[in-house]
Amino acid sequence: MRRLVLLGVVAWAGFAPAQMELRVRPFVQIVGDNQMGVSWLVSGNAFGEARWRQQGEEWLKAYYAVDGLREANTPIQRARISGYDPALPLDIQTVSMEMRSFGVYRAPAYGKTVTSQPARVSALVSAEGETSFAVFTDVHSRTNCYPLLLPKLGEGLRFIVLAGDNLNDPPTEQKAVEDLFGPMAWFTEQGFACLFMRGNHETRGAFARHLRNYLVLPDDRYYGAMTLGPLRLVWLDCGEDKVDGHKEYYGLNDFEPYMGAQLEWLKREVQGEAFIRAQWRVVVVHIPPKWREGREWEGTYRMNAEFAPVLNRAGATAMICGHTHKPELQPPSEKEDYGFRGPVFIGGSWPAEKQVITRVDVRRDQLKITMIRADGSVFAEQTWPRK
Repeated sequence: MRRLVLLGVVAWAGFAPAQMELRVRPFVQIVGDNQMGVSWLVSGNAFGEARWRQQGEEWLKAYYAVDGLREANTPIQRARISGYDPALPLDIQTVSMEMRSFGVYRAPAYGKTVTSQPARVSALVSAEGETSFAVFTDVHSRTNCYPLLLPKLGEGLRFIVLAGDNLNDPPTEQKAVEDLFGPMAWFTEQGFACLFMRGNHETRGAFARHLRNYLVLPDDRYYGAMTLGPLRLVWLDCGEDKVDGHKEYYGLNDFEPYMGAQLEWLKREVQGEAFIRAQWRVVVVHIPPKWREGREWEGTYRMNAEFAPVLNRAGATAMICGHTHKPELQPPSEKEDYGFRGPVFIGGSWPAEKQVITRVDVRRDQLKITMIRADGSVFAEQTWPRK
């Protein structure tokens, strides 16, 4: 029943009304410094834009454009918001005009206009640069956990991080609507923007290759970084957990060059002024560094041997991960150039009563990371005072 309540934020993907309707209500996405994105779906081809404002100012317009062309004649609606102040709440409303014709060198013919109800999401940081956010991992499409767990995480949250395997091997748009876009719209209506990250299961399924067309990504990538007061937050795409040539991928994967390009980006990121000047540097990635002795998959090896040493040399504070389905506060690696030489917070997975969510609280004088069980009790916690 609770799952049905949650999924009430969307209409069924296969439903085709006579007149165009809003199919998935707007979901606000964190893109990076001073940038936000919003996506929504309608039931027919349309031309859309988002209207946004902060502090009661006049509504501004935002849209999505690629190579000089605004997106049009599609049920997938997006907008990229620039010039946004992360210390102020964001009011958002979307407008889509049905496109009945889309000719060449002639005016398109418009039909019904569909407007969403206004929504407001919290400021990402306070005026003093403080923030709090929760990290969900390994939901695996069991979306009933969101309304069950959110009240257990305490007051003062400002945004949500979906840190991989929240969507499980998406086969169709319908499943992505039910298990990702709908829940993100639900979070937006609770007042939270979402930072979406892929885990290895978001890279699987027939719909995985279409997922990016529904999202607003930082520089069109599944990884990025942003500053939140004294914190530099870096999120990485973990790729797959096995080598490209593994029999389960049937020759359809090519992650090695992609992960190599991301590694080069990370090397530039940690040498940048924003990372160096930050008081704390927290990295979120779905697959953790080595978490047990014995067999090691390619994704774990890559985090240990390639990414972790870059973060170690740059003085990263902590990592937040998932993937193992076993909640754990992993101690720092004792090896010089293998594994992460800081704490790794690994969230727990389903069933919901065994789930463990990670909460991050950033204050001017302290960073605190807490792992919270489904009943609201503390699994593990660590703090770092300001130097």
